[in-house]
Amino acid sequence: LRRVKDAHGNEAIFAGSYGWSSAGRFHHAKTQMQRFLNCFGGYTAQKHSYSLAAGLAILPHIVGDLAPLRGLTSWASIAEATDTLVAFGGIPIRNTQVEPGGTASHTTVPWLKKLAARGTHVVSITPLRNDTPDFLNAEWIAPRPNTDVALMLGLAHTLIAEDLHNPHFLAAYAVGADQFLSYVMGDADGQAKSADWASEVCDVSADTIRALARRMAAGRTMIATSYSLQRGDHGEQTFWMTMALACLLGQIGLPGGGFGFGYGSMHGQGNPVPRMPSLTHSAGTNPTGSFIPVARVTDLLLNPGGEYDFDGERRTYP
Repeated sequence: LRRVKDAHGNEAIFAGSYGWSSAGRFHHAKTQMQRFLNCFGGYTAQKHSYSLAAGLAILPHIVGDLAPLRGLTSWASIAEATDTLVAFGGIPIRNTQVEPGGTASHTTVPWLKKLAARGTHVVSITPLRNDTPDFLNAEWIAPRPNTDVALMLGLAHTLIAEDLHNPHFLAAYAVGADQFLSYVMGDADGQAKSADWASEVCDVSADTIRALARRMAAGRTMIATSYSLQRGDHGEQTFWMTMALACLLGQIGLPGGGFGFGYGSMHGQGNPVPRMPSLTHSAGTNPTGSFIPVARVTDLLLNPGGEYDFDGERRTYP
């Protein structure tokens, strides 16, 4: 470490331990290593995560910060007030067996059973039928993989064309709605993003798309999008379009309505947010401020000193 620091500076030290790697917070390998290297003058870190990199990059540009990831609408609110839960990526309860730092009481299944008992209609939009538990009796829609945005656009077109959207919400709380509506209706490029158009892309019937849009507009609807969707090609578009679709419905902020990211991606998503912070073990502050995007390790090693684009900036590898 001293040799590399003296020859190349602290930016040449890569703190690359990644993952949960332990049970509990004190023994978290990444935190302990970065804590040590901060005392040594710093290092080059990784920004964002493999789980959620595209979502973490796009959200601040759309809603201003990462609040949609920190304060999901609770399962209690959904179970009490949601008429239709539309789950892009499903709600795979196998994922809820784990949580960073460890899982105590497993609460996802009991909450989902309360939701089912109330009669909430669940729509599971995923190629895999078992991405949603059988006891929910979910309506299963299986699009071609990586075409969820096209399906969402088809839903949006139906809402607009049939005057089922909420223009008052758009006028009060959204910026750029006119441009978005123009794009969906085909004014911008001559191609209306209709249910028929979407059907050709995502391999879901146009009638199914139109029927789902009408159901979503008829009652309180929660749009849930799993982390997995933003891991595909142009994955940031899935989160962006989820929020646009929720804006069209105009139910953001109402009990059981709006949108949420990560339900079923791991345990704890949708649990009531505690009023006290969870236990943490701080790594301190990295004096260098140097970082690379989480998935650029190979590029870093193969192209030292090279330039790359990230989040609207032109940056340079150490």
